[in-house]
Formats: sequence, C-alpha cells, structure tokens
Amino acid sequence: MDEMLAKLETESEIKKLDKLITEWIGQNRVIQEGNIIYVKLRKVDDEREFLLKVSCGEEFPLVPADYIFVNPETKNDDSTEHWPAYNQNAFKTGENPRWVCIAGTLGYKNHHTDHKFNPKINSLSQTVFHIFREINGWIRNE
Repeated sequence: MDEMLAKLETESEIKKLDKLITEWIGQNRVIQEGNIIYVKLRKVDDEREFLLKVSCGEEFPLVPADYIFVNPETKNDDSTEHWPAYNQNAFKTGENPRWVCIAGTLGYKNHHTDHKFNPKINSLSQTVFHIFREINGWIRNE
C-alpha cells in the first residue's frame, strides 16, 4: 500500500473512531499524536477511566495497531494499575510485556498465528468497541 493511501486510510479510521467514541462516551476522548492515538475509555458501573494507547506502525493499516493501556500522566505502560484487572482472557496483565488479546490488535495477531487480520473487519473503531465492551463486561453477559 502506498504511503499516501495508507495515511488517508488511517485518517479516515481516526475520524470514524472519534465519531463513535463521541456517541458512546462523550466528546474530546480521542487524541492523535502522529501515529499514536489515545482513547479515553470509561467503565460504566464505577466511572473508572482508562487510557488506551493505539500505536499504528509503519505498515498500518495492513498490519494491526498495537493496543495497550497506559498511565494517563506518563502515557507509558508503567503499572498494571492502569489496566482493567477483571478479565485476564482479554487483558494479559500477568505477562511481560502486557498485551490486549482481542482480534484486531497486534498482540492478538502475534499470539494467534492462525488469525488472518482484515483491516476492513478489524478496523480501529471495531477493535476499540470490542475493548470497550470487555472493560464493561458486556460480552460475557449476553
């Protein structure tokens, strides 16, 4: 994929993500800093806030972005305190490095070699939506 096309596709994905996050949670919750996107996600029942860092590598969108939770002050993964603690199936905080085990993430692709990543199915907004649902336990309650 040529660099300009990849950049346009990335910008389009970020706009879709911002629109959806605004509808789900509220405004000003998606921040872009170059190839890194920060998404402020809220756990509904206790209003706890998490900062999801989405790192889009040079091969994005053909290769999935890397998704991790970070300290809102340092923007680094410096403690499990900033990760959801209640679902070790989706949020691998007991491993080093920590990673998100949800289809559409680089961590998932790296740990599940049989997974065929499709950027149209595993878009930024779709993947963040699945992470948001896992934070809130909605997948297990259906």
